[in-house]
Amino acid sequence: MNDESGDVPTEEPTPGDRSNPFDRVVDAWEEVVEDMGATAAALRESGYEVVELHPGDVTAVDGRLDVLVPNDEFDRLRETATDGMDEAQVFRAERGGMVYALAVVTAPGAGVGVCCPVYYEADRAGDLADGGVAMRVRALSEETPVVVTVEDGSLFRPGGDGAGAGPGSDPHTGE
Repeated sequence: MNDESGDVPTEEPTPGDRSNPFDRVVDAWEEVVEDMGATAAALRESGYEVVELHPGDVTAVDGRLDVLVPNDEFDRLRETATDGMDEAQVFRAERGGMVYALAVVTAPGAGVGVCCPVYYEADRAGDLADGGVAMRVRALSEETPVVVTVEDGSLFRPGGDGAGAGPGSDPHTGE
């Protein structure tokens, strides 16, 4: 359609436009989700039962990441996550003012793992690195989250040295 009236906007949103940050992250997000699939496959080859999460929304707030996932993935997470999940790796990259991270939390003794990709605006990361980062995972149909904590919050810090590993997770507590 050819509209010569000038009423149709032709410019892309500027990086400072926060009306819908997902529009700015979709390409990089797809790469993170692909990386998650490869990471989960490697864990499965090592004998782990792995839950892959595909968040619909991620919000960095008050030193935590609130992660909204589909109901079936949430149910599987709730069934699989154990209190012994004490090893974590966070693979992180930055692009266009956004931080993309893949948190991989495992319980080697139980042979279970959780892969959770997240994204957030670098300038809104706030106090994510001031201590452990709680990822409060929930579904729309569920008010009580499963909380997975990565004890070394610096692994999520923008401007850091990339991938890192650290201890951590405390599922089922809600705190």
